[in-house]
Formats: sequence, C-alpha cells, structure tokens
Amino acid sequence: MAIFYSSRRTIYIWENPQDVGGVPSDVVVLKNAGPTIKEWYEGFEELGSIPHAFALAFASGEPPIMLFSDSAQEKV
Repeated sequence: MAIFYSSRRTIYIWENPQDVGGVPSDVVVLKNAGPTIKEWYEGFEELGSIPHAFALAFASGEPPIMLFSDSAQEKV
C-alpha cells in the first residue's frame, strides 16, 4: 500500500505504513500548485471498479496520479 503526504510542492510515497517518517520510496516534486483529490465519477471512470481509488489532478496540466488506499479513511 502506498501512503502519500503532500506538502505544497512535494508528494512523498511510502510502500508500507510502518515506513512513514523514514526514507520514502518515491518523491514527486510538483512544478506548480498542489493537486486536488478527485473521485472516479469526476472524470476518472477507469478507477470506478477499484475500492478506495482516487486521482490526484493538477491544474497545471501535468498528468494525474492514480492511487488507492486500504480504506476510505486513509484517503483523507
């Protein structure tokens, strides 16, 4: 499971919840403003069959990042 933490211009991704706070598996540096969380019915129909899936959409035109979590509470 990937967990992310978004600061203003950076998204940190960890493979395991136990690793949060340690070295992230991946770091994505954003060019412009941070992303907004979008549900499958907001233009991401391909995510509709995946429980707790969501997309991070960027106003700058960068491609969206599609993710999923183990529960709805983890999407917040």
